[in-house]
Amino acid sequence: MIGVLIPLLTVLAFGTFTGILVFRNFRLEPVILCLIYLIPFLDMKVTPSYLGGFKLYDFFAVICALVFWKEMIFTWGYSITSTLAVLVITLIVISGLSIVLSEFPHDLIIKLVKLSSIFVFTRLFIKCCTQNPNFRSDALKAVRSAVVFALCFLFFQVAFGLDFRLYSQLAENTVDPANEQFRYPGIFYDSQASGQFLALGSFLFLDIRKADLRHAKVTYFVLFILICIATLLAGSRSALGGLIIALTLYSIFKSTQTRVATAVVAIVVVCLSLTGFSSLPKILKRTENLDADYQFRKSLWTEAVSITEKHRLMGIGLGNYQDYIVKHLPHQYLELEDGSYLYFDQPENGYLKILVELGAFGLATCLLLIGLPIMNSVYRYAIGEIDSGVLVHIASIITWLIAFNTVYSIYDYRILIMIAIQCLFMITYPSNHKESCQTLSIKY
Repeated sequence: MIGVLIPLLTVLAFGTFTGILVFRNFRLEPVILCLIYLIPFLDMKVTPSYLGGFKLYDFFAVICALVFWKEMIFTWGYSITSTLAVLVITLIVISGLSIVLSEFPHDLIIKLVKLSSIFVFTRLFIKCCTQNPNFRSDALKAVRSAVVFALCFLFFQVAFGLDFRLYSQLAENTVDPANEQFRYPGIFYDSQASGQFLALGSFLFLDIRKADLRHAKVTYFVLFILICIATLLAGSRSALGGLIIALTLYSIFKSTQTRVATAVVAIVVVCLSLTGFSSLPKILKRTENLDADYQFRKSLWTEAVSITEKHRLMGIGLGNYQDYIVKHLPHQYLELEDGSYLYFDQPENGYLKILVELGAFGLATCLLLIGLPIMNSVYRYAIGEIDSGVLVHIASIITWLIAFNTVYSIYDYRILIMIAIQCLFMITYPSNHKESCQTLSIKY
């Protein structure tokens, strides 16, 4: 059934995209909104690994770059977007050099195409904001819809079992028969990625405006609570921890009403955990293994650090982690049920993975790409240029930054696009409390 469902969904998603592109007269805004609505399906693999392992989003990005090549042209100026554009070019150059100078200089073009594809989306998103002041609110509705789809899919998975899924196989840590633990990955292959995606999207439902109807405000808050529960169901401790920390920081800068809402969320989640609600993964029981988990991760981190000491500046090459492990550290593997070996393709830490593959220059560039939108938003909020609504997007990124410490998740386009959207919402946040990107003193 799954073997038929996945190709069918891929064809439907591709048909929807091309239909919007053609029947909406090749207009940019409907196409970008369509991409956002289709986020749950963008990571579906279209070609096998020996043909590049391209995913659905890769094809969409190439089509967009070819059709909207004029909109891709960038106007330079003294602005945060120009600075970020320089960082993007720098990251692509560093990535290319890291591959060429490595001992595994293969698939250079394929890797760079995949890396560059996300920046096609970011450029066109900003272009839409400058052309239409209402695009930002339309994009927010689209992202919320994608998150709600992921939320509903996960709850259906809880109701009907893990056979209700989008992948023929799930990650090894999804089921632990010895401890009778189940972690629900939802639309993802790995439950940790599912937790990060849900946590990233959760704060969007706290972006409530005075103009919103009362029933809409209640609906958003209920959805936020359900997403917190779904993150718990995914069994991702790092995502849940990031969500709690970000929510605490967010509530400090908000009204008393928001603090009360935060307390309600905390009470609901804790009560569900303590009462042992049958569908929830036994996270409290998993805390008994925290020391063993830490020691295992620490061993991977130590060996990853030893690799960086040999390749400090340029790393071992983008996408070369698993190849390096197979050749130099072959003891880093998991033995699967069928007796085959699965070699690690990451050190259970997103920052270390980037540091190992791209070196210090690459990691610094990536951190600046994330950090500059946050710092710019904090500054604009501090001087009163923008309202506190921007804190929703800052909190979302903080949630992911904390969770990223335990697992490299941006291999999945859905999470990568969600991160990009949160940063884009910060960059294009309207000044003077006006719902218009045109009020920003930025040259796009």
